[in-house]
Amino acid sequence: MSNNKIKGRSEHWFGATGMYPQGHLNDDDEGELRLGIGQSEGKVIINFGKSITWIAFDADQAIEIAGTILVEARKIKGELSHMKEQT
Repeated sequence: MSNNKIKGRSEHWFGATGMYPQGHLNDDDEGELRLGIGQSEGKVIINFGKSITWIAFDADQAIEIAGTILVEARKIKGELSHMKEQT
């Protein structure tokens, strides 16, 4: 996830979309940001697609992101446990 896209069935781009689907939060709001959450080499990775200073989520978005981070972390713990058993 080092670049701004993941190729699979379709291409998913990370970063700014140029849209404000929930309006402007404040003068510093740069609009909607498409992000990706995954894991690599035993680390959970969040790819924002660009440098960011801050990010805001509504409650539903925060719950979804937290759940996705937990899923990826649990995948890593399972993989690491499996790897330790083989050594």
